[in-house]
Amino acid sequence: MKKIMMIFLVAFMFVLMIVIGVMVFNRILPIGMGMHKSVYQVDDIALEGYDATSYFKDGAKKGDPKFSTTFQEATWYFFSEENLEVFKADPGKFVPKYGGYCAKAISTGFTAPSNPEIYTVHDGTLFLFSSQEVKDGFIADPSSMIRVCERKWK
Repeated sequence: MKKIMMIFLVAFMFVLMIVIGVMVFNRILPIGMGMHKSVYQVDDIALEGYDATSYFKDGAKKGDPKFSTTFQEATWYFFSEENLEVFKADPGKFVPKYGGYCAKAISTGFTAPSNPEIYTVHDGTLFLFSSQEVKDGFIADPSSMIRVCERKWK
């Protein structure tokens, strides 16, 4: 019986290590453990290089590395010098909610990558999502998801 328990425990730990490894590889991290960066980024670039101010003007536009700044330990690119200066004047206005991680993932207590082309601006705040389906769920009842996310995002 003791041998069976030991085999079970080793197998369980092995499976758990694989699950955790897959989650870390896919950048899905538990919020409460503080393993995530404050802003979702790929290769230290926020919004995968999209201009944070463009979401509030004429839709998501790719930024240019020559118009860049560092904020919250990430590099942000902008479409123009003007957009860069607008961001610098009030960066908090343009940084996506929950650091740009997928809002649905945040509601489950985890951070997960988002797609910078799948977004909405709700009540003057930018939200990003991992898929159109997730965005549609948010749009159907934003206040419920925001309420849940706010409890999880610390």
